[in-house]
Amino acid sequence: SIQTLAIKSDLASDVQVDISWISSVLLRLTNADGLVIWHDGKTICSRGILKRLQGFASGAEFVLRGLDQVWQPDTAAVDGYCATKRGLVSFPSQLLPERVLPADTEAAVVKPLPGGGHLILWSGRPRAFDKEADRQWV
Repeated sequence: SIQTLAIKSDLASDVQVDISWISSVLLRLTNADGLVIWHDGKTICSRGILKRLQGFASGAEFVLRGLDQVWQPDTAAVDGYCATKRGLVSFPSQLLPERVLPADTEAAVVKPLPGGGHLILWSGRPRAFDKEADRQWV
């Protein structure tokens, strides 16, 4: 596994700062171990723990490019969560970035983004997102 902080460099600097703060807060104030933000057909942010793929150690742009190569989720809006490893298969095919999720991933939350896209958080803790208030806060 690898610890990541990768934000698309061609985004406006104020958007990059907002994404940095938002992703930091989400990881600190939830049980999430990692997250990705997918918008406009591309991964624009990865933060937290990911399974290492070839080239990930080469920098943020390589992480985002690598994610885009192995993961292209459907654009349909999804708002859901699963509490256990068995529940991960209940998400629509290709919605979760399965090739980069750590092997111990037990729980996930998927939230639609305004204007299209997804915010996806995952955790190695079973039932990490069981509290409805936590899921609504995300």
